[in-house]
Amino acid sequence: MEHTVVMAALAAGLGVLAVLLGGVGLWQTAKLRRLRRDMERVRAVKETAAAHGRASATQACLLPMGLLGALNLKDIGDISLNASREMSGVILKADVTGFDRKLRRMNPQRAYELINRMMEGCVPPVYESGGEIIDFENCGFKALYLSDCGRVLSGAVTMCEYVRSREAEHEEYRDFGIGICYGAVMAGVVGHPRRMALSMLSVYTGFAAFLQSIAGKYYARILVTGNYARLNEQFDRQFNYRLLGYIYVRSAKTIEKIYDVFDGDPVEVRNRKRKTKTAFEKGIKAFSEGNFPEARVCFIEVLKTDPQDLAARRYVRLCEKNQEPGTGGGADIYIESY
Repeated sequence: MEHTVVMAALAAGLGVLAVLLGGVGLWQTAKLRRLRRDMERVRAVKETAAAHGRASATQACLLPMGLLGALNLKDIGDISLNASREMSGVILKADVTGFDRKLRRMNPQRAYELINRMMEGCVPPVYESGGEIIDFENCGFKALYLSDCGRVLSGAVTMCEYVRSREAEHEEYRDFGIGICYGAVMAGVVGHPRRMALSMLSVYTGFAAFLQSIAGKYYARILVTGNYARLNEQFDRQFNYRLLGYIYVRSAKTIEKIYDVFDGDPVEVRNRKRKTKTAFEKGIKAFSEGNFPEARVCFIEVLKTDPQDLAARRYVRLCEKNQEPGTGGGADIYIESY
């Protein structure tokens, strides 16, 4: 009898234990489920954050974020056709003159290889000197500087040095040039709700492109306006330059002073321009005063030292043209009009 009671008690105890263990098992299973759900949520949050990070990085690559900020737009979701602003800034245009014509002799792989190899060495100096690339065109780009504008030229010289180091491998780069202007710029959003883009409008954007396109014609790599030179406090002390002359800007009805900054030229060209700077600028002064005989003498003196100086050669031709019978003293003192 006692044995039976003991066994019954033992069985009851084992039953209670089983119930308790079962409860513990259910509790642990529920805890594991919650833990698993929490881990899945954390993973989802991390994946979402990573996706947003990738999207932000992609957005930064595809959009001029500095211009976005200048329009007080935080990200791409804030863009609207109502956004616009007027400001002052430095515009830099860098490109290979005539690259569109060179494209006719290239296949797509070769063309984009040349473009991206150029960008490899020319894009970083823009951002390192405080600029923002607004758009790409042909084998170059247009950049805007809204602050610390004095560093623009340092970046431009670095670009020229990189391009020179690649000219032996890529002869297409030999027509590379840079134009730099300072003035009023309008920034805003253009398009339609189905397709919008950030835009920069200014007479100076076109003028910078014009300077870039004529740089090689005047034996230069970097041409800058007098307005920019005055803005850059280090211009006289830090850079090698010569006054190239004057250009008439038709839309503004003004004459712009233009400088050839030759720090980006090959060493031998820099040395020749240093030697001939005094005679060259004396010729510019005489030309701008309408004293074409004296100007011609000065530019011929330059050519004796540097027969490759295309700018001096062009001035000699202009002096001779302006001395032809029938000019009647109405000759222009500027070398180009835009």
